[in-house]
Amino acid sequence: MRRKETYGAPTKIYLKALTGKSKTVPGLGAPYEETENPELIINTEKLKPNECVDKIINELFRRYIHAEKEDNTQI
Repeated sequence: MRRKETYGAPTKIYLKALTGKSKTVPGLGAPYEETENPELIINTEKLKPNECVDKIINELFRRYIHAEKEDNTQI
């Protein structure tokens, strides 16, 4: 099965990087640049994958769903 939508993302980017055709893939051809001011930090070395997901979902809920509900109650 071939994915039809790429949403503007380059296709087969990792294959191109591994074969030397692309040198701009972070972590392979280009160095990874750490964010100076991250909005969320998840310690993946200490947390299980499901705990990481829970933290991300809770943060999204706090920022967007909870904030939206507060805005609606003020109208």
